This record gives sequence, C-alpha cells and structure tokens, in this order.
Amino acid sequence: MKDYEFFEAIMSYDMELKHRTIDIKGEYIHLFFMDSLTDADALSEFITDNLISAKNMPKNYDELMETTVAGATCELLHNIDEIKLKYLTGYTVVFLDGKNKATKPYSSVRYYSKKTMPVRAITAVVVDTQKIQTRAVVEPPTSSVIKGPREGFVESFKINLSLIRKRLRTDAFTIKLLEVGRHTKTTVCVCYLKDIAKQKVVNEVVKIINSIDMDGILDSSYVAKFLDNRKNTLFKMVGSCEKPDIVTSKLLEGRVAVIVDGSPIVLTVPYLFIEDLQAPDDYYDAPEIGSFLRIIRLISVVSSIIIPGIYVSLQLYNYQIIPLKFLITIINSTKNISLAPLAEMILVLLLFDLLRESNTRMPRFAGLSLSVVGAVVLGDAAVKAGLLGAPAVVIGAMSGIGLYAMPDNTVLFTLLRLLVTIIGGIAGLFGIMILTLFILSYLISLQSFNTPYFAPFAPSIPHDRQDAVIKKPLSQMNKRPYCLQLKNVTRKK
Repeated sequence: MKDYEFFEAIMSYDMELKHRTIDIKGEYIHLFFMDSLTDADALSEFITDNLISAKNMPKNYDELMETTVAGATCELLHNIDEIKLKYLTGYTVVFLDGKNKATKPYSSVRYYSKKTMPVRAITAVVVDTQKIQTRAVVEPPTSSVIKGPREGFVESFKINLSLIRKRLRTDAFTIKLLEVGRHTKTTVCVCYLKDIAKQKVVNEVVKIINSIDMDGILDSSYVAKFLDNRKNTLFKMVGSCEKPDIVTSKLLEGRVAVIVDGSPIVLTVPYLFIEDLQAPDDYYDAPEIGSFLRIIRLISVVSSIIIPGIYVSLQLYNYQIIPLKFLITIINSTKNISLAPLAEMILVLLLFDLLRESNTRMPRFAGLSLSVVGAVVLGDAAVKAGLLGAPAVVIGAMSGIGLYAMPDNTVLFTLLRLLVTIIGGIAGLFGIMILTLFILSYLISLQSFNTPYFAPFAPSIPHDRQDAVIKKPLSQMNKRPYCLQLKNVTRKK
C-alpha cells in the first residue's frame, strides 16, 4: 500500500476529505485537503497552479518543497499523527506517488474505521492553506474607553499575538506554543518577557497547562480553572482582559499572559485583587483624575455591598442611631408593609438581580426596554401595592448600580451583598463587622502563584502603593512591583 493510499484509508471516515490527482508526464502527485477549512484560492495559488505548470516531476520531497510548492509555511513530516493534525486544521497534504515509501511498522492502533490498521512511517509535505474566518478587530464591549487604544482581541490567536507583538518590538518577548485537548487540539500560547518575568512562574504555568487532560478546550475560561491554585474560592485568582494594550502593560510589569485559540479573552498571572480597581483610562488621564476615579470606584463597591445590610440592621436592632427626621420618614414609608425588613430587602435585591440577568440574556433590541420598563413599572407598582417600601427600593437600586464600578466581579459582589444583608438582619451591625473582618482575613490568606493576593496592603509594601488606590505620575514610577519578585525591577532609569 502506497503512502497516499494508506492516508486515504485511515481518513476514509471523513466525509469532507477531498482527493485530487495531478499528472506530470505520466507520474502523479496526490493532494488531500478538507473542503470546509481549506482556502481554495491559497490552494490554487500555492500548489495546484505550480504543479500543473511544472515541466518535470520532482525527484523527491526536498525538490518538491524547494522548486514547486510556494506556500509560506511548508513542512516535511514523517509521523502519521502529525500529518493528520495538520490536515484537520486546514493544511493540504501532498504525496509523491511511489516516492519515499516507508513500510516500517511501529505498533497497532485502532482508528475510526472498524478494522485495526498498522501504524507505519509515511512521508508527506503539508502546506498551510487554512481558511481563517474571524471577526474584525474592534473595541471590546466589556472594556470601552474614552481615551486610549480601541483595539480588542478576537478569536484567532495569531491575530491576538500580532496585536501584542506590534507593541513589544523586542527579542525578549518569548512565546511557548502548547496543545491542549484530546479532540480539539487547541493551541495555547504562553507569553512573557524573559528578562523581566520570574522563570519559576513561567515554568509553573507551562506545567499546569501541559497537565490538562480533557476532551476539549473551547475558551480561555477552561484554562483559567486549572490555573486557579485555590479551587474553593469565589474570588477571581486569574486576570482576564480583552485589550492588547492592557496585556502589554501587564507583560511589562513581569506577568505571564496566556492566549487560547478561539477566545477573545487573554489570561494573566499572577493576579492581584487591586487590579480590578484599575482602568485603562487611569493611565491616559492626569494622575489626580485617575486617583479620584479609583476612590469613587472603591466607595461605590464597598457601599453597594454593605448598605443594604446596614439598612436592615438599623431598622431591626439599631434604629436609635438613625437621625430622627430620617427615622420618621422610614416609619411612614414602611408602616403599611407586611413584610419584615430583612425579607423586604432580600426581595428588592433579588428583583434587581432578576432584571439584570434578564437584560443580559434578552435580545439586544428588547433588553433596554425591559430594563427600564421593568425597573420603573415593577418598582413603582410594588411600592403602591404596599409590597415594598420606597427607601428599600432606592437603596436596592443604588446598590445595584454601584456594583458595576468593578464589572468583572459583579456576580461575586452580588453574592457578598446578599450575605451581608442576611447577616445584618440576623446579628445587626456587630455581625456585619465580624463578617467584614472574616472576608478581609480570607483575602489576606490568598496567594496567586506565590504572590500575595491582597498586596500591596497585606503584606504592606509601601513602594507598590504608587499604582494602587492613589496613583503617582508615570515619571515617578521607576520600579516595577516588588510583590511579583521579578528578575528585573527597574522600569525607568
């Protein structure tokens, strides 16, 4: 059995397998390609046109690659599994009829066909004729900015790499290509700056990704689950972003980026909790403006989490500390409410969470009307019907809006808000303080790749606070974060 016959036999299960034979002076060249993944124009330009116009049959595969095939990426392979993988990703497989027939058996393996066929060494040239289908590079919907670059990652890892490479024109930018997924064979790129990043972190990331043994990797979130070294935490332990300028800045700080083919979200490690407080606009505005916006975000998130619980606890246990006029207003607004304060607030929070989730899942043309009409009509009807009090609706609405100051953690903060509200209704202000201390203690105990999760506040690293809540000018940031334990901490001389 000739090489091309053997390849055609083991791939006979594939209904998209296309076989074309080209005659050159009585000798034949066999082409195999997948119809849905192969670019017909590239196939004609790089292979078939050259073969048809060839005056003589290539003597061997080396001559075929050097004088006949014009593909930008062209490889000579001898392993059937490698040849199959290239074919399944859109490459064209080229066989010379009768040339380089190797019949040395390796083992016996069951293919997709019913019978068992021996594995043998075959030789073929594979040419890159992939049909790349991806959307345009546009501003990502989750990371819009007023100032700064508006490019966003797409689902092609090659395009994503190019967006980073054009910003890092240095030979220190290192890429390691890995393959994950028994069936998907997804390409995963581990990127870092070799003269800055900590090699121990790079090796650990590569080791974790290589150890993934599952059917398929469809998105970067699959890989993030394995990179998360604390499996039982609700807090995000792996950074994620959709903008190449953000990933580039993190690489320059010594972090490791993970690009997964098929996903527009790039992962970064180590990850610090303070990163969610930072926004791209902070670095394109004056440092005073950036610091002010970060303080606003911090106040918004903290108040959104604790205000509903404080409101419930004040009504039930600590009403004496409420100002008299405000207390009278609350009493007048809630005197006809049949629900207990805790049940009332939980109902309000769940109602707004329901509206948010419905707005996310609804078609775009109906989502805006649903959110506006739902919030206004349902809220007003509930107050007029005596089901909810007006103060509870206002506090629930303010709390729901404030959570979006840190959008990546909205669901997590929603759960914390509900927990704080329940504890406030059971144990009052004292219970809220105990719960807050417990959450802070838990955050302090976390680590992301041996980096303190709550740095630079716990442990206290005064130097790293230059880009925490209060942001210093870029001209004064001479050193990279100490908490990352990098090879080279000097950013600016």
